[in-house]
Amino acid sequence: MKKLVIPTVLFSVIVVALATAALFWDKEARHAREESARTAISTLTHQNRAEEIDVHGRPYVMYQAMNLKSTVYVKMKPAEGASKETLILNNITDNDHDEIEDLVSLPYPESDATPITNDDGSFTDRAKVGGAERAYKAESSELAPGQNLRITDDTGRVVAEAKLDAKKQGHVSAVSAMDDGITASVIYEK
Repeated sequence: MKKLVIPTVLFSVIVVALATAALFWDKEARHAREESARTAISTLTHQNRAEEIDVHGRPYVMYQAMNLKSTVYVKMKPAEGASKETLILNNITDNDHDEIEDLVSLPYPESDATPITNDDGSFTDRAKVGGAERAYKAESSELAPGQNLRITDDTGRVVAEAKLDAKKQGHVSAVSAMDDGITASVIYEK
């Protein structure tokens, strides 16, 4: 009986030790990707605006060991004039990343705005306001560092503006009328 108990206990101890080590390494790998995200954010804006960092790609230790790329979603303190802001860091590895996408949501200028969707339910750049259809677009598709994001309607009137404090030049790739406001996608290259 003793011959069976000692190997079983020894095996159990080894398994628990390996599992604990794997969890520790996974946590360290996640922290490394979070640090890479913080570094990427600091090249674009103030790091203290980041509220929550969500690293995708588990197990993190495997992604790190195999140098696989992760996507990181960062909930930001919204820029002045914005209601919500999320950064998406694409193809992030330890100490490297590709483009950064900034999804900036701005409130509708009118409280009765309702988005107009495509047949498949996807959002468009249009909304119904007081029975009339309005289309929204960025005043400028290219944003210089520090330039405000200004959204105009089809009359040319500026209807929403966010004070982006970006340190890099950005490109507005899309403007959509959503349920909770107007969302602009601003792309910043590496």
